[in-house]
Amino acid sequence: MIHLVFLLVAACSSASGSPPSWFSSPPESEEYFYFLTHSTSDVKEQAQSDAKRNAVIQASSYLGEYFDRKNLEFIKEGYHKDIKTNILTCYLLSKYPRSLTSEAEFIEEWNVKEINKFFIKEVKKIKKLSFRDRIIEAIREISYAASDKRLPDVKKEELSNMLKDLVTRVKITPLDYSKTADTKSGMRGEIGALVSVMGREQKPVSGLKIEFAFLKNSGFMDKKHSLTDAKGLVAVKVMRINNPGAATISARILNETVPEFSMVQPALFDVTVQGERLPILKRALPFARGASKKQNIVLLTDNLPVGILAVDFILRPTELEGVAKIIPTHEISGFSIDNQVNVEGVELEEVTQSTKLGVEKAEEMKEYSIKVKPFEICIYLTKINREKITHPLQGEIETIKNLIVNFIIYYL
Repeated sequence: MIHLVFLLVAACSSASGSPPSWFSSPPESEEYFYFLTHSTSDVKEQAQSDAKRNAVIQASSYLGEYFDRKNLEFIKEGYHKDIKTNILTCYLLSKYPRSLTSEAEFIEEWNVKEINKFFIKEVKKIKKLSFRDRIIEAIREISYAASDKRLPDVKKEELSNMLKDLVTRVKITPLDYSKTADTKSGMRGEIGALVSVMGREQKPVSGLKIEFAFLKNSGFMDKKHSLTDAKGLVAVKVMRINNPGAATISARILNETVPEFSMVQPALFDVTVQGERLPILKRALPFARGASKKQNIVLLTDNLPVGILAVDFILRPTELEGVAKIIPTHEISGFSIDNQVNVEGVELEEVTQSTKLGVEKAEEMKEYSIKVKPFEICIYLTKINREKITHPLQGEIETIKNLIVNFIIYYL
């Protein structure tokens, strides 16, 4: 339940001296609305009359159609006299029963009025900022206004329409860049963008966080995001592109607190990538039916462990199963380590992926793979030695006696 207390200062009057303590600290109640008013005059009766009239005006204005004069009760009054001017100040406390206001309906009506006032104020502010070409601030203001849960859908739609117009005035323009790259050396130079707003003139925008990300292909950049400088410029270095062919990199505004910036059209950088996929690790594992071979591979960044890639192969009479698991960790003392590799620009999350291959479908040098983000493990079988055995459930079957599992780890 809310407690409402009002103070009305009469026009062309001023309170002098200290008011009574109850005027400075009015009561609160779930049964009544309280109103505080005061007025001044050199005649006590006039000061009292004006203070009561002000209370009626204030209560009537606030309660609207729910107000009835006979239910307004004046419960306390006090006076202060300025001895220099002989001016009297009358302080008055009045109350009105909540039960007579159909409170729920009244409060709902009051909330509607309040949100309308808020909306009108915000729209005026947004339009003023837009007129001054302060588009980034205007978008932030829209985001703030739209986040108010009290706003009805029709108001949010109006803000959305304003936003659609504003975001078209924000431009992320790609600067000249090398259109070719190589899997071994990445891209020559940097990729960069100019962030500006369009108005009466084009103005650069400083201090905006811009995120660079691969939309097609994958790779590693020296930084994922950077702030625009005083000239509205931002740039990153592409250190590695993982796969030959086409690659597309985007530059977009990144702002967790103002998601509306995601509507601004990103800059796109299309690149043709030459070369071949570069292996991170190659291994060959010979083993016989019924056996399993496991490899724990330490993943290092800047020569410090960031995780384990556990690869496990199991050869059963009817199938070959491969399981790969990513374990993010900086502590490797509890693992039996088989290999270690340096990796850059990877984000590791614990995940397990597997593949199964029926022995009758196993072919030499045919590629099979397990994709466990951010890696792909390509598998090739060699020296497959087959034999026939009697299976307890299936009778005589052809199976694999032994083979060599070759696997190569690449970036996805």
